[in-house]
Amino acid sequence: MDIHPIFFYELLFSIIISLLMIKMLSALPAREHPVKRRLQFFDILKGIAIISIVAIHSSDFTPFPQLLKDMLWFAIPLFIIESGYLLGARHRESLNTREFFTNILFRIVFIYLLFAVIIEVLNPSHPSFKVMLLNILLGRTEGNYYFIPLILQFYILFPLIRRIKLDNRLLRYLSFTFIISISFFFNVLNFFLQKPEWNSNPYSLAFFGRFLFFFCIGLFASRFDLSGLSLKKALPLILAYLAGAASFSLHARTLYFTYVYPVFVFFIFIILHNILREKYAKSCFSRLIADIGRNSLIIYLVNTIIQYSIVKPIISAEPLIFWSWPLGYLFTIILVTLLSYLFSKLFLLAYAFVYALNPYRKIDK
Repeated sequence: MDIHPIFFYELLFSIIISLLMIKMLSALPAREHPVKRRLQFFDILKGIAIISIVAIHSSDFTPFPQLLKDMLWFAIPLFIIESGYLLGARHRESLNTREFFTNILFRIVFIYLLFAVIIEVLNPSHPSFKVMLLNILLGRTEGNYYFIPLILQFYILFPLIRRIKLDNRLLRYLSFTFIISISFFFNVLNFFLQKPEWNSNPYSLAFFGRFLFFFCIGLFASRFDLSGLSLKKALPLILAYLAGAASFSLHARTLYFTYVYPVFVFFIFIILHNILREKYAKSCFSRLIADIGRNSLIIYLVNTIIQYSIVKPIISAEPLIFWSWPLGYLFTIILVTLLSYLFSKLFLLAYAFVYALNPYRKIDK
């Protein structure tokens, strides 16, 4: 396995950026109380992330610039950063392990298994039971479900990770240097293992290692009051990021872009929220995006099914007015998102009725 020398420069620069992030966060006021209610802003972030994922999947059907696809790479890491942040913010002081894992079973695992089992049973290739079981455990169902077993690994590890105390500044810096280095290593390993074709090694694809940095940065950020983050306080980070972007190719295959860009986007969203929250918080559009975010798990599970069963046949009819860039692409994103969203609303209502759960309080990604 040959590693290009630029890997080490990217790793060094990414470590510098991550340490600037830690320094920036450490200068903010500490969070005084754990979060006990839903945060609309994070629902909006989930909405933006899931629409971005739909946009990436839609590129299979319509003309789509590679650069724009690369810029949407932040979507999956953003979900993981949010998961780390919300878990840390909600369970900062205490954690009822039994209740925690029971909620995970009902709001993620059972829903995922329902979709995955149905799809595997209806699979026209009729795989053996062993293959079906492996597909479900590794998220090979539909080719894109790997994120579910991946994020579940972080939920399983969370009760252990939350016990780690990083009160000493030097310990924080050393810990995150180690974490981003480990993430880099597993990312490079996954790249070589997936070289033959996409998902050729489902074990590596579904392994949490290359996303560890995102979860830990979210978990660390949950210790602080992010409402105090301003453009002025983030300026050193922004300048350092732009310097790195100028030094390395702005492409999702570069490791610098893979790790620094999604976290940078997260902090930019935080800053924009702090500046504009009074203007957008109550708007109909922001509430719609937030509700899409609350339904993001189901949208993630069904969007590719809708693309292949509904959108692809429409595209096959080739009405030229729709399939020229960017009309065809925007049409595909809007159609798939809305149909997936409507399905998720109906599904969660039925699921909540069967299990006597509130779909907005208990069943969220």
